[in-house]
Amino acid sequence: MSGSNDRKLSMESLEDRALMAASVSAGVLTITGTNGNDVVQVLENHETNSVTIIDNGQVTNLSSGAFNEMRVHLNAGNNSFTYRVVGSEFDRDRDFDIWSSDGFDYITLDFRGDNYMNTAIEADVNISINTGSLSDQVAVYLPEIDDADVNITANLGSGNDGMSVIQVGDMVDDANLTANLYGSSGNDNLYYLANYDVDLDSDADLNVNMYGNSGDDSLLFYYRGELDGELRLNQFGQRDEDYLYSNVTLDAGSNGDDWLMQNGGDGVDQVFNYRYDNSSLYSLIRLPSRLSWR
Repeated sequence: MSGSNDRKLSMESLEDRALMAASVSAGVLTITGTNGNDVVQVLENHETNSVTIIDNGQVTNLSSGAFNEMRVHLNAGNNSFTYRVVGSEFDRDRDFDIWSSDGFDYITLDFRGDNYMNTAIEADVNISINTGSLSDQVAVYLPEIDDADVNITANLGSGNDGMSVIQVGDMVDDANLTANLYGSSGNDNLYYLANYDVDLDSDADLNVNMYGNSGDDSLLFYYRGELDGELRLNQFGQRDEDYLYSNVTLDAGSNGDDWLMQNGGDGVDQVFNYRYDNSSLYSLIRLPSRLSWR
């Protein structure tokens, strides 16, 4: 890529401390952390076509049209990385590829925009998150999704990790959202919260798949709204002693479909399913092949 889209953004050391490196090339924004404790923020505004990168107080600005993919590599150290949409528009396709290494890391992606409720995702978004060893915390905040595809894949590394997806907006027209959340070794918490009156249009699909893997894991799912599209939930505790919980409340007027699979796997597990139907919707609930209760 040539011109302004082939820019090198070098951030030199201050007071003998190395700062992270950022560069844009061939439509990819790459951010590489140091081996220290980094605090990095990326603020994107599609209305003003701007991106601001703040690395431990150092500020760099560039055009949001310069890239369509963001690659973030957090190296050793206890790091904090935050991506946040500002303004009220999100209308460019974005791919996120985020990796953390050794350390206690906090990763947040917040698409809600100004006032935390004011933005609609109107372009396709693909998110891939891979955490390292020790205990990491990941949170993804989603507003309304309007005729767009959103895909989230999170692979949590070793340690007692936490992963939360908080969905606060409706799914409009042909909106599709798929979340694949994978725990690993350690006692992991996987939460999907869509109980903020999240309505699904008739052509909208919400698919959530949660896998605990080894360790004593907690897999929680909440949904409330008018469901006219399709909701699918799979929860698999897999190994050790797990806690699986789902709570679905269907608002009046719902006429879509919901599908649930829960399987504790090996170990002595607790499995709970609560469903409150305020409409005449018929739900097909497929029970696990084995339920184990403590």
